[in-house]
Amino acid sequence: MSLLRRADTEMRSSDPRILLCRARRGGFSRADPLGVSIPRARLRMGKGTEAAWVPLRLRCAVQNYDWGRFGEESAVARLFERNSGAEVELERPYAEFWIGTHESGPSFVEAGGLGTASVTLKEWIGMNPGVLGEKVEAKWGRDLPFLFKVLSVAKALSIQAHPDKELARMLHEMRPNVYKDPNHKPEMAIALTEFKALCGFIGVEELKNVLTCVPEITELVGNEEANKLISAKSLDEDLNTKVLLKSIFTKLMSTSKEAVADLVSKLKGRLDVENKLACISCNRLLIAVPDFSTFLAKLILAVLENTLENVSGNFGLLQSETYFPFIELKDVTSKSIKTLLVIAGMNNCFQETFLIIRTLTEKEQLVLLLEKQYQADVGVIAAFFFNYLRLNPGEALYIGPNEPHAYLSGECIECMAASDNVVRAGLTPKYIDVQTLCSMLTYRQGFPEIIHGVPLNPHVKRYTAPFDEFEVDHCLLQPKESVVFPAIPGPSIFLVVAGEGKMHMASEVEGQKIAKGDVYFVPTQNEIRLSAAADEQISIFRAGVNSRIFD
Repeated sequence: MSLLRRADTEMRSSDPRILLCRARRGGFSRADPLGVSIPRARLRMGKGTEAAWVPLRLRCAVQNYDWGRFGEESAVARLFERNSGAEVELERPYAEFWIGTHESGPSFVEAGGLGTASVTLKEWIGMNPGVLGEKVEAKWGRDLPFLFKVLSVAKALSIQAHPDKELARMLHEMRPNVYKDPNHKPEMAIALTEFKALCGFIGVEELKNVLTCVPEITELVGNEEANKLISAKSLDEDLNTKVLLKSIFTKLMSTSKEAVADLVSKLKGRLDVENKLACISCNRLLIAVPDFSTFLAKLILAVLENTLENVSGNFGLLQSETYFPFIELKDVTSKSIKTLLVIAGMNNCFQETFLIIRTLTEKEQLVLLLEKQYQADVGVIAAFFFNYLRLNPGEALYIGPNEPHAYLSGECIECMAASDNVVRAGLTPKYIDVQTLCSMLTYRQGFPEIIHGVPLNPHVKRYTAPFDEFEVDHCLLQPKESVVFPAIPGPSIFLVVAGEGKMHMASEVEGQKIAKGDVYFVPTQNEIRLSAAADEQISIFRAGVNSRIFD
């Protein structure tokens, strides 16, 4: 009988639970319903008559997106190499390490040595009712509700958002080849290294400053729209601010490629010049004027009339390519700068008459970097609208549905609802859907919350998102230390990101040796004890469903 035919016969005639029990009576091997020999028992008998399944070692998928880090520089590549035994290709990007049941990158149950896994975790779960726990199966069926990843980011990902459930179903029905599933995708990123990202819209005052100080944006969206928002009150006091922000952002993102290319070129040129002059000025804020004596007289008069605020400085000459007079200013308010411009007669002729020499802001430096990565892309200009974050290792960021974001650089653990739905609109060569993205966003403003995790004990910290599908624990053990993860009524995924140690089932003495790159699926109601080796620490992440569903 052929392998496939034998597997089909066995599946039709046998209950998977019976197969598992037979395996237990027969020792440490059994025939899987798909014809694959799995060398370890998958069922053990607990107290009384309840059965518990032992952890399964998984072989996981890798995604080679072009924004990933190359070769051994990528944590994803190093984990994948240890997990699969595959050799790392030095000239290839390794972007994402996927752990879960999603069809775009399914994990497989190990059936022996490296490279012998042929049954997907999703298939195995489907054949073994109860492994997820009663509440999980009742809520999500026989499938993991979360997707667990590691990301290695070398250059910016697309400006994107993930749809809520209602929109996800609609998009999947309309364009299933683009939007692969009908599920939402709230997600959380936990930094492994310094991790940079854009997330959410900047606050009202910062946005007003952008529209005032970035002339390329005003040129693109028009003075009328910009002035409406500049004169608006705070978001809490004036709901029209959100409407104005949506109008301006949509107009920006919908601009023709030709117009965007022209304005990105202008922006780059201006920032390049100002950056070079800032280097010359040694981080001082300088204003150069064509008629220094007239300016000085007017300045003295303004000081006497007390129309300047918080201004101190020195006068002199600065040599660059030519000589020109300047005033050096410290602790200058925006009101003072405007007053100085009026005094110098420069309020109506900004670029032609004078230069402001200064150090570029972090956002401006980022924009120049993005322009190198994605020339003539509207996302370069759009970056001014978003909060710029730097996460330190151990800090986390939660991103809800319909919120704009773009990961920029670094490495992180990521966990999300089991979906691969992404609506993109910039900083990408992939398919973009500007209309959908601009219409779906919440346009909520303000800096996002940085999550630091809540200690469960001296060794484990928990990161919780406001959705049922997932939570993440980080376990860090010093040499010879150990910790117990109590049995829970739901599944877990354990990922070893560094070090070596052992995983013990309940009261097992010996335990299973674990090391960097190992991934285990732990079915419901399993107490797990983790221990570090004698000579090095071990770092492990656990993903599971949000504990609140068991309350």
